[in-house]
Amino acid sequence: MRACLRSSGRRGIGHAGVQFKMKDWAFNRQRYWGEPIPLIHCPNCGVVAVPYEELPLRLPDMDNFKPGEDGQSPLAKVDSFVNCTCPKCGGAAKRETDTMPQWAGSSWYFLRYCDPHNSKKFADREKINYWMPVDWYNGGMEHVTRHLIYSRFWHHFLYDLGEVNTPEPYKKRSAQGLILGPDGEKMSKSKGNVVDPLDIVSQYGADTLRVYVLFMGDYASAAPWNDSSVKGCRRFLERVFALQDIVVPETVKALEAPLHKTIKKVSSDIEGAEVQHRDCRAYDLHERSRQREEDRKRAVAQLREAAESLRAAHCGGDLSGTGRRGLFAAGFLAGIRRGKDGGREHRNRRAGKR
Repeated sequence: MRACLRSSGRRGIGHAGVQFKMKDWAFNRQRYWGEPIPLIHCPNCGVVAVPYEELPLRLPDMDNFKPGEDGQSPLAKVDSFVNCTCPKCGGAAKRETDTMPQWAGSSWYFLRYCDPHNSKKFADREKINYWMPVDWYNGGMEHVTRHLIYSRFWHHFLYDLGEVNTPEPYKKRSAQGLILGPDGEKMSKSKGNVVDPLDIVSQYGADTLRVYVLFMGDYASAAPWNDSSVKGCRRFLERVFALQDIVVPETVKALEAPLHKTIKKVSSDIEGAEVQHRDCRAYDLHERSRQREEDRKRAVAQLREAAESLRAAHCGGDLSGTGRRGLFAAGFLAGIRRGKDGGREHRNRRAGKR
């Protein structure tokens, strides 16, 4: 490639360059609730910035904020907002009525998180130095040419001004894969291949759905929905759930090393976003505990120890509202922490009762 560029330059038919693929569709799609652009159009002075002491420029209250058919922003209909005085010459002028629909705020919100109550600046420099850069940016592939590039552009600009401490806002970037329909195509109502998660929760339970989503494949790769695999996850959780009926306080010496190795490996999988390995390791540990009947009875407490350790490390102590990091512990603990009532509920379900 470099040789081709040199040859093109010598022949005068081309040269190397950098093309920034920044989309402008966000500004074309005008909405009332976007961030107002602090500029004033004066017939004598041209484009003039709103004085610093008048910032932030706030949106006016509106009853009808539907976009007009003439291509103008809804703000163009508010005369009290549009008509103003030029800060330079004092003559009649008009405000810019286009807005930055949500992209401006989302391009630096992570900086505001560092110091959300500061009314003097977007964030105190000491707090920026403490919190930034962001450890891990995770988002879909649609972010690559939209939010990711916008936020990096803004951050580079702030870095050139000396307002932030790092040239890049994020240490690490990852993207999650799509869950495809059973036919291997992207889910779409028009194709009739959409899987409603509420239907899965109703039929198999929320824990089953959580475990399956994590187990179905590599975190960054697309994977098709498979009903048979969902049923397999349900059977696995039922086996784990049934362990509560035989729990005893003793431990199995032979399981201590595999137990702690599993905790270490799962913790590593979580940090590496290899979430599909987590359930495999839990399944392997569960199968080891079933090899001998007398060991199986003493192993349940150790399995719970593993799940509780993972919960404490990665779920912030809350299983009810966990994200992807805590879903394994949530599903795994479902079978070994609910007590006698949970066991009775499990047996009723096996018998086809509610």
